Amino acid sequence: MVLRALMGSGLALVLGLQPGAVTLAARPALVTASPQTPAAIAPAPFGDLRLLIHRVAAPLALSPSQNKSDAQVWQQVVRYYEAGQALYNANRYPEALAQFNAAWQLAAPLDNDNKVRILIYIGSIHILLNQPQQALAVAADLAARAPTIATPPLRSLARAAGALIAADSHVALSNFSLALEQYQAALATGVDSGDPFILQYASLGLGRLYTFGLGQHQRAIEICQGLLDRQHAPRNPLDPSLLAGVLMCLGSAHLGQNDFAAATDYYTQVRQVARRQDNPLGEVYALVNLGWTAQRQGNYTQAIAHFNEALPIAQGTGDRLAEAYVIGNLGHSYAYLGDPDRAIALLQQALPIARAVGDRQGEFLALRSLGEALVRQGRPELAIVFYKTAINVSESVRLGLQALPLELQRSFVDTVAAEYRALANLLLEAGRIAEAQQVLDLLKLEELREFTGTTRAAWRSEGLVFSDGEQRVIDAHGSLIALGQAVYTCEQTTCDGLNQLYREQEALLAT
Repeated sequence: MVLRALMGSGLALVLGLQPGAVTLAARPALVTASPQTPAAIAPAPFGDLRLLIHRVAAPLALSPSQNKSDAQVWQQVVRYYEAGQALYNANRYPEALAQFNAAWQLAAPLDNDNKVRILIYIGSIHILLNQPQQALAVAADLAARAPTIATPPLRSLARAAGALIAADSHVALSNFSLALEQYQAALATGVDSGDPFILQYASLGLGRLYTFGLGQHQRAIEICQGLLDRQHAPRNPLDPSLLAGVLMCLGSAHLGQNDFAAATDYYTQVRQVARRQDNPLGEVYALVNLGWTAQRQGNYTQAIAHFNEALPIAQGTGDRLAEAYVIGNLGHSYAYLGDPDRAIALLQQALPIARAVGDRQGEFLALRSLGEALVRQGRPELAIVFYKTAINVSESVRLGLQALPLELQRSFVDTVAAEYRALANLLLEAGRIAEAQQVLDLLKLEELREFTGTTRAAWRSEGLVFSDGEQRVIDAHGSLIALGQAVYTCEQTTCDGLNQLYREQEALLAT
């Protein structure tokens, strides 16, 4: 279901807009490009846990130790399990999850070998449905059960799956330090077991994390190029199901190094592979990143063409987070093409989805783009509010990186430093020198810690403070976004109160 408009007359007038909004289904027209070259909002597709499923897709097996009453329950479990597999293979993930959950409810008398198969499906689906917190609970269960599994290959797979589900979940929540730890744990399991698929999958996760999350682009190239070089190796070649992810990793790493030609080539290959493998979500990511590359070069007309092509495909997948990234990118492009009203309307629709799933990276980028759009609308004081909010989100991510080496902490800061400086410039132009210095000091904290040898625990950023007027804007903005989050969550689960939420949303929009 299309997310309803989040830009009502109240907040719209605060922002200087006419009431109403562009819906997620909109297809904005192409306009003339601007020479500006911003950073852009791009999705961060990490591991695709569907790739693990072929490792557990064998039929469930009844243990010889189970009695007749267990066998009766077993028959029902198998029916649910096989129905879930069929729905899963048809990309009908919410329905598949219901079937696997039903199987799980009856699974108490089964041995852990069989329970693990069900759990891996459930964890995979939670990742696919952008439900990282639920996936983390499954990962913890898998980790606890893995040592008791009788079959060595399945035991290794359970350990690896638990670590990879946890890693992908932490990436979605921008917990990059925890994600790194879990990918390394999965890699160690792959080494111990000698399972080439686990090794390749975990290596790919590390490569993607380095480029998408931590800004370590050269390290990502070394990892992912090594994987690509194994594509035609005579022994343990690259698993074909990982090829699109490897190419995506290389494209993003080269883009991070401003090698636009190489990035475009890799993303074009991703799209070709995704089409051959009938992977529409992979095609969405390829198109969005092609658009991102065009944005980085200031070619917004071409970028918007890529995003418009990606939008109906994203809507067809039912993946609302991917759809939000497309919408967010469109908004970002329109901000630089002189249409800030349209940009704000689009970005206001992308933001609640990122917040609803805990995607702090996506939230940061949407808030930053809202700030840029407001600058271009001639509203620098309002732009400061959204930039401040974005910086506070970024600081919350940084606090989770304190266990990482300084090199990785610095490279993350480099990925967001431009936004800190943009806010500082706005504050300086407004004569708010002390606040501008506070923002710039946030960038210097790492340098100070390195110089003094102190630990991260010796200081903590408490975030930027809002004035009373700024807080009123945040409160009005937050009410709409919070309701948008509730609508999104209800749409995902088709909850009974959806119509009531729509009525509440319409009432708030009318105030």
